Amino acid sequence: ALDKYMQCDKVPQAARDAQAQSAQQMRTGWASWAGLPEESRKVAQDAAKTSCTTALTSLKTAATASGCPIE
Repeated sequence: ALDKYMQCDKVPQAARDAQAQSAQQMRTGWASWAGLPEESRKVAQDAAKTSCTTALTSLKTAATASGCPIE
């Protein structure tokens, strides 16, 4: 969904840049989970599921408002 959003030229470049930076920070954070104990990693993954679901809903709303539906 994020890749589709990022490819839409109707989305202002500043918004795409901000999303790209945010996505990179998330990926960096996820990579750091590899060094966590299994139980801590599971807690982090469960928390990410909730925040990712919320972020996807927001992204879909923003994409539709920009004229770039991602579904």
